[in-house]
Amino acid sequence: MVHLAPLSLAAMSLLTLAAATPTAATTEPVFSFAKWVDDVVTNPETALSPEEAWQAYLDTANSTTSVPVAARGGVEKRWDPEVSCNNYDPGPAWAPDAVWCINNLAAKGSTACVAGSVTYFCTRGRARITGVYSPPSGRVGQTSSCQQVAQSAGRIMDTCTAPNQYVEGSRMNINPETFMAVHIRAP
Repeated sequence: MVHLAPLSLAAMSLLTLAAATPTAATTEPVFSFAKWVDDVVTNPETALSPEEAWQAYLDTANSTTSVPVAARGGVEKRWDPEVSCNNYDPGPAWAPDAVWCINNLAAKGSTACVAGSVTYFCTRGRARITGVYSPPSGRVGQTSSCQQVAQSAGRIMDTCTAPNQYVEGSRMNINPETFMAVHIRAP
């Protein structure tokens, strides 16, 4: 004769133990435009389109389960100390148009983006990405890859995009050899 009582007690103990075991929190990662640019450059066939990237940003920005912005040194870093969010004329850019420009520049990869004193790298609708070169005396113009410009613009988006879907900011010295700054503003 089989005794079911010990088996049922063992099964209940296992169920209780399983219920008490903590599970990993399921949160979706915060979308990062800078990481998206890296994907556009390394995996252009599978990278999100500008529209999909914007929607991914909106989904995580509006989500109650998204990972919060971490402090310096955290796992998810949505800010860059080289970025300044500012409010200068002509004013902020419409963020979805800026995303299109970032994609356009990222797709150019290692193509040179050369900045004179002020150079318009991309203008679309209500957004413009500009390179500004502030040379030490004796230097003329500066070159960075369009990919580096796009990465800097992505960091500006990560740091300065407002809830009203506008963005304005700049990032200085986008690579160690240059004195170039990247700006996102209205045209």
